Amino acid sequence: MINVKEYKGFNIFFEALEEDMSVSELFPEDTEEQIKEIEENNVVFCARVSAVKNGIELASDFLGGCVYKNEEEFYTAEGCYFDDMVNTVVTEAKECIKKLNG
Repeated sequence: MINVKEYKGFNIFFEALEEDMSVSELFPEDTEEQIKEIEENNVVFCARVSAVKNGIELASDFLGGCVYKNEEEFYTAEGCYFDDMVNTVVTEAKECIKKLNG
């Protein structure tokens, strides 16, 4: 896991997990040539983003079928899924804290 940034009081972590589906399963409409191009020039993974506070993971979100030139591109690209996932885990982490504080 990579500690990507601090956001609204939480440490945000990213992890690229192995994708369970093959590229041809992810993109069934693509030709064999397109599949080969994807496999040779990209990494395919399931993204995991988590919110941590004081060393305790409070929330995580997963997104499968990620295809990027490299894993870092997932969390550095402008306007990507990463930002949405960060907002999701921070919202869930805040709810978790509220429940814990009763």
